[in-house]
Amino acid sequence: MQAIHAPHNSGEIAKLFKSRLMNSKTPYPKIIYLDGIAYENNEAICELFSKHFARLYTLENDEVVDFPRKTDECLSDIIFTTHEIDKAVANLKLSNTTGPDGISSVLLKKGGNDMSLLLLKLYSISLSDGTYPNCWKKSYIVPIHKYGPIADINNYRPINITSVVSRVMEKIVKTQIIQYLLSNDLLSPSQYGFLSRRSCITCHLDYFDYITQSIDNGRSVTTLFLDVSKAFDKVPHIRLLTKLQSYGITGNLHKWISSFLTEREQLVKINHQLSSSKPITSGVIQGSVLGPILFLLFINDIVSVIKYGKPYLFADDLKIVYDYGYGDMSVESKIQQDLNDLGDWSEKWQLTFNPDKCGITHLGRWKPIMCLYMYGKLLSKLNTVTDLGITYSDLSFSDHANKVVSDCKRLTGFVLRNFYTQEARLAIYRTCIRPKLEYCALLFSNLRTVDRKKIESVQRFLTKRIIGFDQQVEYVDRCVRLKLEPLWLRRVKCNLFLLFKVIRKHCYSNSSITWENIKSYQLRNHDYLVKVATHRKSIRANFFTIKYCTLWNQLPPEIRCCENPDGFKRSLERHFNMSTLARLKDHNCW
Repeated sequence: MQAIHAPHNSGEIAKLFKSRLMNSKTPYPKIIYLDGIAYENNEAICELFSKHFARLYTLENDEVVDFPRKTDECLSDIIFTTHEIDKAVANLKLSNTTGPDGISSVLLKKGGNDMSLLLLKLYSISLSDGTYPNCWKKSYIVPIHKYGPIADINNYRPINITSVVSRVMEKIVKTQIIQYLLSNDLLSPSQYGFLSRRSCITCHLDYFDYITQSIDNGRSVTTLFLDVSKAFDKVPHIRLLTKLQSYGITGNLHKWISSFLTEREQLVKINHQLSSSKPITSGVIQGSVLGPILFLLFINDIVSVIKYGKPYLFADDLKIVYDYGYGDMSVESKIQQDLNDLGDWSEKWQLTFNPDKCGITHLGRWKPIMCLYMYGKLLSKLNTVTDLGITYSDLSFSDHANKVVSDCKRLTGFVLRNFYTQEARLAIYRTCIRPKLEYCALLFSNLRTVDRKKIESVQRFLTKRIIGFDQQVEYVDRCVRLKLEPLWLRRVKCNLFLLFKVIRKHCYSNSSITWENIKSYQLRNHDYLVKVATHRKSIRANFFTIKYCTLWNQLPPEIRCCENPDGFKRSLERHFNMSTLARLKDHNCW
């Protein structure tokens, strides 16, 4: 393959790498199968995708459902200003790609000073009239491959390309809706998806903190992993609008959202081929700006029907944890009761679970044999779990380490074969490969030493190739020369920064991390200590909330007392000097 000579801009290098990597694959196969029938030409494949995605939508039944009012507050209008519009436009990516209305982000970003005034007038009229313009209701659908054989149409998900003018308006509407919901405490604390300061990382932190604490206390843990079938595509519109009203979204805003959801059309676009138009009868429009928050509001009350377990939600990914003592024979009936109630909820709100993709895990000293059913179908016991990007089995993350290392070695080989300059190789590694090695680093202290060494080996190999195998340079010195840091040291600083954000409330977490109660007469170096909970088992001792709270308390007081995130980062950089710390003997424990 011809080598790529990349430019000096690291962002452009990353784009070039992703583009080159995608071009090395076939985006769409020449043959697609549906129901055992093969389709070959582009026009037929395009229509096939259109037909397939239209199947995902549902027709809402006529049953009238009640939903109790959740607040006396209301949000009936959105305030648009040129400042908010300019801010939203500035955050758009510069692109010539257009939606069905033919308008690109380039036009909005380079349209001159009057553009924001024109948009202000347009948005104000649209909202005050409660009407979402018809020209924005048509969207292009791009099929994105998820997993499995690329010739199987069931392995694709639809992503909407909508009007960029609409997306700017949606950003402003979404921001003010979220502010209203959070200020009135209307969103479930169990929801970690699509919200500022909440993420997969904080969801993993709270979940594993809870179960490792339970196991350390001698209790057993059963977790239900529940999958909602095509959740974003099947949300029934009338039921969603009913819930919006109960959360206080009323008036012109409610009318506008109703118009936003209904009478929409989609066309599948593959390369330059367009399918015929199909109506969108349900769902919250994947790829839209407003869709995710509308979905969160629709699924928000699902946790209220769970009586016995502790739920964790990331958008539509739901897991429920049950902890119990040895020999507790009532736990099975309690879990089944929650499953029955969830089944009733799903029937009422027309958002069904897929029992074939649901399952249970058991952890702890006592692992009872349970027969649990969803819609009358026995749920399977999961030996290996893949959840929010992490694969593990019985709280061992070796499977995750092996998969990540395998993927990153493949990508590293691709980079070394196709990019010749040191600058290009390092820029791509920093941007596209290293983040994969560091994803959810809070769990890495629970990895085996051999697994941590495997992860470090990816960077060891890359630095060796760049410096040259004939150069007898130690790994640490190679990192210094290439302005990299060993991955273990980056993890230490990354995890301490996560702990800082949790304890200083810069991110949302329900974990057990709290400040230590220090008496006023104690010395200054006892200030800003975090509480290290008592623990007995290694699974708990090695977990983030114990290991990094202990390390936090060993930091100098002037670092612990930092309140500003940037100031804390700078202090950590000065404290952890890579050229000296990387030679520590015990670095494999991190």
